Amino acid sequence: MLSLTAFIILSGIQPIKLEAADKPLSFTDTKGHWAEAYINWAVQEGVVNGYSDGTFKPDSNVSEAEFLVMLLRAFHAQLPEITNKSSWSDSFYAFASEMNYPLYGHSDFEARNRAILREQVAIVISAADGVNFINSPSLAVSYLYNKGYASGVDPNITTVDNFQPFSQLTRAEAAAFIYKLQLSGFSQLKKCPAEPSSSIVLPETASDLKNMKVGIELALHKKLAETQYGSYVIVRNPDKPKISVAYRSSITTNILVVDYAEVGGEHKITLYDSFTNTLDLAITVLKGAKLTVQDSLASELKNLFAEGGTYNGSNFRAERPENDNGHVIIYFKNMGRTPQ
Repeated sequence: MLSLTAFIILSGIQPIKLEAADKPLSFTDTKGHWAEAYINWAVQEGVVNGYSDGTFKPDSNVSEAEFLVMLLRAFHAQLPEITNKSSWSDSFYAFASEMNYPLYGHSDFEARNRAILREQVAIVISAADGVNFINSPSLAVSYLYNKGYASGVDPNITTVDNFQPFSQLTRAEAAAFIYKLQLSGFSQLKKCPAEPSSSIVLPETASDLKNMKVGIELALHKKLAETQYGSYVIVRNPDKPKISVAYRSSITTNILVVDYAEVGGEHKITLYDSFTNTLDLAITVLKGAKLTVQDSLASELKNLFAEGGTYNGSNFRAERPENDNGHVIIYFKNMGRTPQ
């Protein structure tokens, strides 16, 4: 690994305003599911709800209307007022019509309740990102790949077939789609142009930094879902490339901030910590970034956290300046596959 000639030490923890208490998560059918962390996030963010019987039904199909609602809720669409509604989804479709989003339910009311295909999901998401691939599903899939908004069954293969365009989208997959959109730079709902877009608008391949952020936050969600971490929550600042893990209590708030940057061709993670089990969560961050973490690493990093110094691993290095109790800086070049 190339060494850096210099690095910047950021000082202090910026105050973070904690959000309201999380919604309780006690679904009987999501424990251990591959999308458990995505589902928990989507429910906490108010993107989707579970069922009154205590289930989420993660493998059930999502209708066109249900996916539209999830997408618009996640990005806080300002829905028009409709006085004489014929369906609960009318205001969502009215907004989508104004934005020129391609949906069968605009003209075919029954289509709103039919399962949406992954191919149509790609077309709708690309439309909401301001490009028109309505008549070019393969370009819509390529657009999602290259923007880092989605991955196929095998994350190492970026083909249309690997995306499984003709498969029906499940509730679990829908939560994963929305999650990755928010974490990969999709920040607002745009109007789809009337004219078809050219393939020239396809972006360059998404950077590893975006994939790293997805992996790290998902790993933290899984870790914090464990019983012993029930008082910790993840707080995101949409204006900055960082996430925070905060401990809530009536007396104090302890915070771990994970900050991202690209420096001199290397990726840089800065961990700002103020609580005792930062070591455990720091290892979770490393695993989330798809770094190989040996069993001996815990004791090595424990000394680093306590005394300062440098740890040189096979695929990353960690530094903690002496007399600095607030930072651990990790540099690496490649974190591997995008998490599923």
